[in-house]
Amino acid sequence: DVTVMGTDITDVAASGAGLLDDNSRVLNITATTGTSTLTGLTITGGRTTGEDAGGGGVRSNGATTLTNSTLSGNSTTGQDADGGGVFSSGATTLTSSTVSGNSTAGDRSGGGGVFSYRATTLTNSTLSGNSTAGDFADGGGVFSVGATTLSNSTLSGNSTAGDFADGGGVFSYGATTLTNSTLSGNSTAGDNAEGGGVYSRGAITLTNSTLSGNSTAGDNAEGGGIAVLNQLTITNSIVLGNVLP
Repeated sequence: DVTVMGTDITDVAASGAGLLDDNSRVLNITATTGTSTLTGLTITGGRTTGEDAGGGGVRSNGATTLTNSTLSGNSTTGQDADGGGVFSSGATTLTSSTVSGNSTAGDRSGGGGVFSYRATTLTNSTLSGNSTAGDFADGGGVFSVGATTLSNSTLSGNSTAGDFADGGGVFSYGATTLTNSTLSGNSTAGDNAEGGGVYSRGAITLTNSTLSGNSTAGDNAEGGGIAVLNQLTITNSIVLGNVLP
């Protein structure tokens, strides 16, 4: 297990107008066992380019936990380059953390904020202003191959842009559960793009939550708020003002 606590980590050029022009990934954790725990960190300015060059801020081959941390302004560019903020091959857990302004660009480059090959869990956290751009570039905020669980969390202003680019806020292959959470102002834009707020291939369950002001735009675009291929359960929740083209 690796634990990193209490500092700011950034990759910055020595001087000059192109202060971030030489940036690379900030943290690359190669261990496939154990859990990498990042506590009280601010991770900014990471940048990767090239095919499969995922994880602009953090790339982890195992489980990843962020607590009281911020990932902002990280990016990855290239085909199949996933996870502008964090790319995790294991389960990903965010607690009392913020992931904002991260991005991916390239066809099939998913997870502007977070990309996880296992379950993704957010508690008391905020994902805002993250984005993906490119055909089949899914999950502006979160792309999760496993189940996605949000508790007391907010996803706002995340976006995807490109044909078949689904899930402006969340794209999940597994079940998606929101409890006491808000998805607002997320969007997809592109032909056949679905789920401005959330796209899930598993069941979606909303409890005491709000989906509002999410949108899709483009020919054959569907699900301004929700696109689900399985069961949908809504309890004591608000789904309001979501927009189709």
